[in-house]
Amino acid sequence: MQFHLDSGTPVVNGVVNGRGVKRLTRQGRIARAADVATRVKRLEPSLGQICTAFDISPVALRRELKARAARAKANGNGSYSAKAQHAVQNFVAGLNGLSRAELGQVFQSIDKLAMRTLINVAV
Repeated sequence: MQFHLDSGTPVVNGVVNGRGVKRLTRQGRIARAADVATRVKRLEPSLGQICTAFDISPVALRRELKARAARAKANGNGSYSAKAQHAVQNFVAGLNGLSRAELGQVFQSIDKLAMRTLINVAV
């Protein structure tokens, strides 16, 4: 974790944690807002800030988050990250419209890559 000396705001991988924004001086808040507005840094707002932005209660947001987590677990993908799920969805979307022969080529290529990976891991 990296801390900016001028503000004390935690910044990890160019992301400003929304929970630390309240502790900033006025000039610090202006500087971070400009960083976010120009996409130099990304803001990761707290749940409270999200609720304020969307004019909803924290209870409603927590209820929705719990419902989504339960649905994900029921669908069997509760153990996968959102990034992994997105990658799989993109992969499957890329298969649409391929002929059987083309699908065979795709999976043969995957099989070859997997075997190379397994051999490299075993060595």
